[in-house]
Amino acid sequence: MKLNFSGRNMDIGTFPFRFMRILGIAGTGGSETHECFLTLERIKDRSDQSWVREWANTAAQTEQLAERAEHDGQFVTARQAFLRSCAYYQAAMFSLSPADQRLFDYLAKGRELFHKAAKMLSPQIEVLQIPFGNAHLPAYFLSGGQPKPQQKEVGTASYLKVQDNGARSN
Repeated sequence: MKLNFSGRNMDIGTFPFRFMRILGIAGTGGSETHECFLTLERIKDRSDQSWVREWANTAAQTEQLAERAEHDGQFVTARQAFLRSCAYYQAAMFSLSPADQRLFDYLAKGRELFHKAAKMLSPQIEVLQIPFGNAHLPAYFLSGGQPKPQQKEVGTASYLKVQDNGARSN
């Protein structure tokens, strides 16, 4: 696939914008430059379905790499690959409609992979459920090495991230 990076082609939702979004997180380990360009090479020009399929394929391949590394006791490699796989599923989801079941399948898969990676961090990221009316909001607690605050202490220096993407009500 060829990309045009001129100003008018960088609007949200365009192929160049989507690609730069996933490539831009390579510096923090959220993607690998070569994986991004190999995926881009397989995408047919201006085909949303090809975009979704190829990023989902890259995500699945990266997940397999993570699973092998975890099995072999290479936990840093496994954690990094689980995180990249999660990001690649997000790239696949970017152009999907809420009417497309793959959006929710990839969201669930990405969350599962993030949870696997979170267990390999030190200190670990804790997965929480925050009560909200008759529902629970998924959230993550990053302790910074400190004990988890009680519910009334959430305003302390610890960080709480509420998962807010992909929500749907039934």
